[in-house]
Amino acid sequence: VGAYLLGAAPSAYLAAWWWRGIDIREYGSGNVGGANAIAQVGRLRGAPVIVFDVLIKAPVPVLLASDAVLGYGAGVQVAAGLAAVVGHNWSPFLKFSGGRGIGVGGGAMLALQWQLFVAYVGVAAAGWVATRNSPLAWAVSIVALPALAAALGLRPELLVFAVLFLLVTA
Repeated sequence: VGAYLLGAAPSAYLAAWWWRGIDIREYGSGNVGGANAIAQVGRLRGAPVIVFDVLIKAPVPVLLASDAVLGYGAGVQVAAGLAAVVGHNWSPFLKFSGGRGIGVGGGAMLALQWQLFVAYVGVAAAGWVATRNSPLAWAVSIVALPALAAALGLRPELLVFAVLFLLVTA
């Protein structure tokens, strides 16, 4: 529940309201995520949204659930990361609207297994270089994620994360 609620914190919405007095859902892509925040309030003011989404929303619950802190295993850590993504995508603070979960999911991967994060970002970067289309590049990366997790030989919980992340962002 805590991971869901932290993930649901509407950082892009709050930044747009604070800096421009607008409801970000009515501008640009209509998405409540980092990319639309940067488009609506500028890079300098939008960058903290991405930092919060990627480095706080999912990594904090994942790391808190770790063996070293609360003593839970990889399954609970995966559930915490996914709960943060679901909260971001369907925030109760925004009548169950939200973002796409791309950054929050990346943050979960960063905390769960940095190699999976590097592969996720690497595929998206290669896709962007090839197409100059960011949404398409991230979509390809998300679709490829289960295969990347399997190819890296990661533990089964991470393959489950990859599949479920694909389903909640599709």
